[in-house]
Amino acid sequence: MAESGPTKKSDKTHPPFRETLLRAIGACVIGAIVAIVIPNVFGEEFATRKAARVVAPFVGAFYKPDARNDDITVVLVDDKVIDDNHESWPPSYDFYAKIVSDVGKYRPSAIFVDLIFSSVRTDASVKGLQNVLKQMQAEHIPVFLAAGLNDKRELFVRDGLEGLATKVAVEYDPDDIDHVVWTYPMVARDSKHARSAALAIYEDALHHQIEDPKEELALTWGLYPVRDGIEWTVLNGNGRREAAHKDNDGENGHYPDPASDVFKENYDLYCNESQQATPLVIGAVWHALAAKHGRPVCVFHHTLYVREMSYPNESQSNRLEWLLKDKVVMIGSAFGYSNDVVVSPIQDRVPGVYLHAMALDNLITRGPDYTKAIELHELEADGPHARALLLLVIGGVCVLLLALFKERLIEPMKDSYRDARQTERIEIDETIVATTRASDSNDHESEQRVTLQLHAEVVKQRPGRKRRRFLARLAEGVFLTRMKALEVLLSVVMICVLLYLGHWVFNVPYLAVVHVTLFALVAEWFEWNKKLIDWYLGEKEMS
Repeated sequence: MAESGPTKKSDKTHPPFRETLLRAIGACVIGAIVAIVIPNVFGEEFATRKAARVVAPFVGAFYKPDARNDDITVVLVDDKVIDDNHESWPPSYDFYAKIVSDVGKYRPSAIFVDLIFSSVRTDASVKGLQNVLKQMQAEHIPVFLAAGLNDKRELFVRDGLEGLATKVAVEYDPDDIDHVVWTYPMVARDSKHARSAALAIYEDALHHQIEDPKEELALTWGLYPVRDGIEWTVLNGNGRREAAHKDNDGENGHYPDPASDVFKENYDLYCNESQQATPLVIGAVWHALAAKHGRPVCVFHHTLYVREMSYPNESQSNRLEWLLKDKVVMIGSAFGYSNDVVVSPIQDRVPGVYLHAMALDNLITRGPDYTKAIELHELEADGPHARALLLLVIGGVCVLLLALFKERLIEPMKDSYRDARQTERIEIDETIVATTRASDSNDHESEQRVTLQLHAEVVKQRPGRKRRRFLARLAEGVFLTRMKALEVLLSVVMICVLLYLGHWVFNVPYLAVVHVTLFALVAEWFEWNKKLIDWYLGEKEMS
């Protein structure tokens, strides 16, 4: 009866290389349809943006903070300094004139004021600002003023300030899907001469030139935070984010002074200021996946509050000298209810001035060959699109290599393991049969008696066989889990390779790199899906 059992060993052979190649190409085609064509038919997909927010901390970890230390400082105007100076809203021109004058004393390389002076007010305080701007011209300190755009898409500031500073555009377009700022315009939309703040400072103050800045800058947001960043805090009890400079006793909706014990016991920075890459990346990824959990990373650029310049002592004077002298100083607002905020994929909501600081940082780091924003489905005959297509080809090659590796190494290992287990089960059954027949070798009774003895022997050994079968299945599960973990690890390696090559070698914006990586990953997952179906159908046939 043993001869009717299952065959001892399968005669599986590797499929020919041509078949493997066709299967890999088919997976690439399906992946391309899913990852590229379908989003363009049904609209931009949120999954790409979500994946890009997860990837952003890893990319930002490779972005070194050299430029921020040597070139850029952010100066913030907050509610505290307005209250201290008894200013109403909006603050007077004299208020801003004093800020520019105080900064100018430290001889910065440039001053950028991220506030549009477009309306003509009834007060005459504009004369003070005029005098300060003329003084900066005389001292050869370039000043850049945020300007509005008129109907002709030309930059303008209010009467009396024209010609006293360089006008710059501060428009930007957050993403329609997740509202994150992924790109930065080099010139204002529908305008040839309205340069952005970062471009104008890069060209005029830092004396570099970009020949054709029509392509938008694909922003890389730096990961490593400074310790002197935004002083926003979170009240531990209810998670409300507030400025940390309310200086009374905490009553009537105000909050205690940051130096008080009450503050130290109940307040925390809203952001993660760790200097270690691992907790920063983990926290940022966790926050990207579930915004209500974890904390965003603190800002990337050194920050100085205007109130810190009012009565500096010796140590503060040294810090001011280090932060302002020969730096590009960007003056922005951080009011409690300001709408001048941007959303970073790493730092979350931050004052808008940090966008211009990060864009300028990118230009200083990359130079004229800055990372240009592109769309894969809008193919053009230029270098960035050619590099993106090359990355797409490399993604297909990665999928092919993984398919070959699994086809030639991982799957044979699984087949060998299953064949070994099958052979072991057959040998156990044949041993039982042989033992039963040997014990009755001199007895020539009917086949029915042999069958009954065989059944009795099987029943007698059933508890041990069940235990062995359970252990065998457990071992098989561990083995298959290890194989699947190996496949997952290979996919992770493929993702890392594509991200590194795309962003740091081919200079492709990581939003496009993530798109290509998703294409490759979808193609790879389709291969896994096919394997799963093949295994399932094969198991059904065996049963």
